[in-house]
Amino acid sequence: MAYYGPTERDSQMSKVYDWERVTPWYKKESNLTERDCKRIVKKLGQHTADYRKRLRISEPKLEILEGTGYSYSDGRIISLRRIWAMNIPVILHEYAHNCVGIRWGHGPKFMGCMGALLSHYMNKDYIEIANSLNEKRIKFESITMWKEKLGLNGRHKL
Repeated sequence: MAYYGPTERDSQMSKVYDWERVTPWYKKESNLTERDCKRIVKKLGQHTADYRKRLRISEPKLEILEGTGYSYSDGRIISLRRIWAMNIPVILHEYAHNCVGIRWGHGPKFMGCMGALLSHYMNKDYIEIANSLNEKRIKFESITMWKEKLGLNGRHKL
């Protein structure tokens, strides 16, 4: 695994963003309220509490930003743009950064975690996700391994 320091390039970032743009269920439009987003981040924190506790990862806080810039996670705060990012796929993307740490960028570790979150919470078949990632030549760790690591099962819904 590569460490992405402040001056190193995140080699999969553009591939991941391109994949998100063409995936039919990955819409970039705000369809949730600020209260909904906070509730979802809190539930994600509850569902992954054992995983985060083992790795000493704090539960992220949520902030809503104005304007059209990027949404991001710095490992402690998930920042979503009000105009386009208040939706489940973007929240899961940023939450995956919190779970694996921002130093991993959009690499295989991040994509395995994000694949597990998308599969579980958006009710998408992990094989479908894996196939679409393979088509775009995006590297990822095992989605099923990540579902197990995060402690996701049928009981956890948003």
